[in-house]
Amino acid sequence: MLILMVAIIIIFISFDMSKEKENIISRIRIMSSIVYMMMSSSSLSKSQSSNEWWTLLYFNMVIVAKLIVGWIIS
Repeated sequence: MLILMVAIIIIFISFDMSKEKENIISRIRIMSSIVYMMMSSSSLSKSQSSNEWWTLLYFNMVIVAKLIVGWIIS
């Protein structure tokens, strides 16, 4: 599931790179979300609690949804 979300973000980065106008703010948001997802996935492997796993998954889904909405608006 986490790998799928990372793949979706990579696809959006490639779409963002193919745009002609440079949007630095959206790139920074995408990079920060990737860093957050990497940090959450590394803490995910350490945690044993399933509640924490679902919380991290929820936050990752929220970030992906924000990226999709921002990409559609721009």
